[in-house]
Amino acid sequence: MTHAGCEIFPHRHVFVVSYGARYLGSRQPRISHEHKELRLVPYEEIPGLRMPDAYKRTINSWRQMRPQN
Repeated sequence: MTHAGCEIFPHRHVFVVSYGARYLGSRQPRISHEHKELRLVPYEEIPGLRMPDAYKRTINSWRQMRPQN
């Protein structure tokens, strides 16, 4: 788990908590009715995604902390 604080809009601060996981299942992941979209994105595409930099930093932190295998 990693975290970061950021201001997403003027005077709107959020506390970002990211949980990393590695999916080893054989079934296609699916979303619940509470969500609009699910994407599995390779690390190389993260810099080009439209999201706050704080989210990108937590993803990069997870990548650096997780065991390589």
